[in-house]
Amino acid sequence: RLMDSSDVYYTKGDYRKDLALNFELLKLAFEINKPYYLHKGYRNIAYDYLVLGDTISAKESFEKSEKQAHLSMNDTVSALIYMDLANVYSFTENGSEKAMEYHEKSINLFEKLNDSTGLAKAHYNTILTALETDDFNRAYVHIIKAKKYIDHGDTSYAASLECLLGQYYHFKGNYEMANTYLLSAIALSRNHNDLVLLEDAYYYYSENLLKQEKFKEAYSARVTYEEYLEANQQKIISNEVEAASMNYQVAE
Repeated sequence: RLMDSSDVYYTKGDYRKDLALNFELLKLAFEINKPYYLHKGYRNIAYDYLVLGDTISAKESFEKSEKQAHLSMNDTVSALIYMDLANVYSFTENGSEKAMEYHEKSINLFEKLNDSTGLAKAHYNTILTALETDDFNRAYVHIIKAKKYIDHGDTSYAASLECLLGQYYHFKGNYEMANTYLLSAIALSRNHNDLVLLEDAYYYYSENLLKQEKFKEAYSARVTYEEYLEANQQKIISNEVEAASMNYQVAE
């Protein structure tokens, strides 16, 4: 249940609440001394730190996660580790080629395991890396593959893919198609009140309208984007996690 709640907080952009919850998960994992749950706890914490911009703590947590993963002797965990390494390399300078190698390893292992949930995440992360490196053809291929796993993604998965398709068409210069997918992403995100995805979708929608010289509409979309940006930043600015982090470090 803690892991389920963690996924909800992370998806909604409540990274500090998620981090505090993951400290609780890690505390319980230490109590029962199960490498798999220790791996999950450290892994979740690493991603929270990564989003919050603390790359040093993220790297330390990923290393601890990898150590526990090896102790668990679990193929699913190995596939997740490949995914984690891919994401870490995608954040490092000149690391995109290595990131793609690990993305492919992760996808191949999840396919071997017939793990649709894992494949949904692995394809999604590959899309992000591909778009960051302007590898648009690879991004499109994995968006199409990811659409097969919509039923196995989280509540925002379908909307996320629509947003990524919007970004793809925006970068390719097909602004009408980009509008279609970005508006679809906005509508789906509103259904789940997904502020993080709404921020992202409105940003690209405003940029897309600007490219079409629809200045009034672009300005309106930009204002909406900035409202969501501020709302999401307020979640990160909260100081609640500092006390939780200190307690965690002492307990560990």
